[in-house]
Amino acid sequence: MVLLNSGRGDAVYWQVRGSAKLGRGTSFEGNILAHKNIALDAGAMVRCGGAFALTGAVALDRNYISIACDGLETPIPGSGAGFIPTGLNQAGSNQG
Repeated sequence: MVLLNSGRGDAVYWQVRGSAKLGRGTSFEGNILAHKNIALDAGAMVRCGGAFALTGAVALDRNYISIACDGLETPIPGSGAGFIPTGLNQAGSNQG
C-alpha cells in the first residue's frame, strides 16, 4: 500500500482479528490493532504509528518504533544515516 498526496502513516489503521507479526527487517507505517498478540521480529520497525493488542501481548525484539511522522526518513539508531523503506514484508495474519 502506498499513501498518495502527502498521506501520513499514523492515519492508517490495520485491524487484525487474530494475531499479527512483522517479520525480520520489516519497515512498517501505520497502527496495528490486533485482537490477540503482536510480534515484531528482530529489526522490524514501525516508522510512523504503533502496535496495540486488545487481549494479548506485544512482543518486541530489538525494534524501532516511532510516532514521529513528520519526515520520510527514519535514522537507523547508531548509524547516523537515513533509511528509506523498500516495502512491507509481512503485515500479519487475518485469523478468525
